[in-house]
Amino acid sequence: MKRKRKDLKGAILFAPYPIFTILCGYLGWHFSGYRMIIFQFWYQVSAMVWVILATTMIVLITKLLKLTKRSNRFYH
Repeated sequence: MKRKRKDLKGAILFAPYPIFTILCGYLGWHFSGYRMIIFQFWYQVSAMVWVILATTMIVLITKLLKLTKRSNRFYH
């Protein structure tokens, strides 16, 4: 049951981004006069999403390395 909750939590967390991307694509196609502004907005949001993901990855790798060092001390 806990696995399903984590999967659902991840889906809720990351589902808005593809919806946002599709919406920006549709709006850029429908309102061709604002296409460049919509693209710039989408690009800035995408860049922030990637920065957040990269930061999260670095934090998780750091925690994993600390945990590995602790477990190595415990076994040796």
